[in-house]
Amino acid sequence: MTRNARNPHPHIRQGNVYWLQNCQPLDDDNEKDHPVVLVDDPKTIAAGGPVIVVVCSTKNRASDPDGIKLPDRSTQPQTKSGL
Repeated sequence: MTRNARNPHPHIRQGNVYWLQNCQPLDDDNEKDHPVVLVDDPKTIAAGGPVIVVVCSTKNRASDPDGIKLPDRSTQPQTKSGL
């Protein structure tokens, strides 16, 4: 992420991956940090209010019908996580 003298904070951008600290348990897990993908539009992000993110997990949760399998290095070696 880019930092400069005028704005010491990184630019928050749609599609970027960020770490959400102390994320509520997704199943029976303990509270822990999880990577999230920022999906809200740039106008909403610029407004500075709450934004919509998608939480990523390494566990396959059969109880979650909305789960989407992300590419991984075992099936697609060229995959990069950006983490």
